Amino acid sequence: MTETDVTKPGKKKNAEPYWLIYISAILSGLLLIGYALDIGALQKISARLGIGLLFGAFALIVGRSRVAGYIAAGLVGFVVILTFFL
Repeated sequence: MTETDVTKPGKKKNAEPYWLIYISAILSGLLLIGYALDIGALQKISARLGIGLLFGAFALIVGRSRVAGYIAAGLVGFVVILTFFL
């Protein structure tokens, strides 16, 4: 094994925040269910965009340039855009 294969005891490996992806999947599902059930607050375009932008910003800040943050923000953004075509 080389030095790159094994993490040194003094260094902590940065883990991906996969919980962001799970939360974005839950939020996306709630947005789609709310849209399908005609919940009044989610029928407004500004409400959907606001939810998407707030969570997208949160995911990108917490993700700190890691792939999980980009996936989480992209998933919610995709669902918000999808609701315009449903």
